[in-house]
Amino acid sequence: MTELRQFFLWLLVMLCIIAFFHVIPALFPQRVAKTQLVANKMPIRSYLIGLVNALFFGGIAIAIFLVMTRTGTQGAAALLLIPFFIFLLPLLVGVSFGWSAVVQLLSERLAFNVNPFWRVSASALLLILGCSMPLVGWFVLTPYSGGLGLGAFVISFFYKEPKPLGEESKQTI
Repeated sequence: MTELRQFFLWLLVMLCIIAFFHVIPALFPQRVAKTQLVANKMPIRSYLIGLVNALFFGGIAIAIFLVMTRTGTQGAAALLLIPFFIFLLPLLVGVSFGWSAVVQLLSERLAFNVNPFWRVSASALLLILGCSMPLVGWFVLTPYSGGLGLGAFVISFFYKEPKPLGEESKQTI
């Protein structure tokens, strides 16, 4: 009975993640589209910037968490929750938006011949299963896709689409 319960829990978690990858682009279509564009155009730069941000924010959050667990009083640990979440929440938001953009990018690249809902669902399922694969999925695909998405999310705030040559000359006249 325990195995059946674990299977249904795993299935529920996968369905929730797939739903999450549908809801984020529906609520924030421009931000996810711009993040997807950056991830498609600059994958190596996005990954490196995502890796640096993950190490910085994650390292500080882990350090604060370790200090929280080592303090003897509950009051001091409670005060450290605020900076802990200040460093952890931007990281989680960036990775969430980034992974949503990576799923959208996968759905376009895999080009399933079905409607967009099922295409994104299949891409999200493939990413979940790929990241769940022991060793290679855990230590290669998950950090790469997370770093790519986080970096593309960060760059998307500063990236401006270059204008075609014809539009620049029209504006100067």
